Amino acid sequence: MNIAQYLTDLNINTLETIELISNYTKSELNFKQEGNCSIAEILEHICISDEKTLTLLKTNSGYIAETTEFYGNGKLKSILVDYIGGPKITETEIKELTGAVTDFWTFKDIFVQQRDILVDALESGQIHLNNNTYKHTYLGAMTVTDWLNYVIYHTDRHLNDVKDSVMAIKKVA
Repeated sequence: MNIAQYLTDLNINTLETIELISNYTKSELNFKQEGNCSIAEILEHICISDEKTLTLLKTNSGYIAETTEFYGNGKLKSILVDYIGGPKITETEIKELTGAVTDFWTFKDIFVQQRDILVDALESGQIHLNNNTYKHTYLGAMTVTDWLNYVIYHTDRHLNDVKDSVMAIKKVA
């Protein structure tokens, strides 16, 4: 993995996320249709997932794989971003939500702080680009490189969910 390119991609993903979310009002962020998560809940889920991933990657555990990637960029993008269907957030993930994100500024503060910590951890060597693997609940074992790519594609997946939610809000209004 080219760290410089990854950091550029991560920065683009962060800026695109902030730009998209800055367009919505607090009421749009918190609007909840029956059976669906609000945009604020989706955003909190992104933050929770990023935090868990960061914590995981700062440990040096897991078994050592013979390869740096199990999935690779293309396959992860296909699984996470291009896949249509399934819940926006699973029941287990919904139970983790605390209501911490209710507006743009709260989301931005949490999200940017976590992304800054990730960048610092990569630049300082706290996260080692080795072949350690860590288990994902649904995807199984993933290498450090897979997990780093996951951070971006997981966010992209849920930004698509946000866009879908906005379309649903506009239909109701």
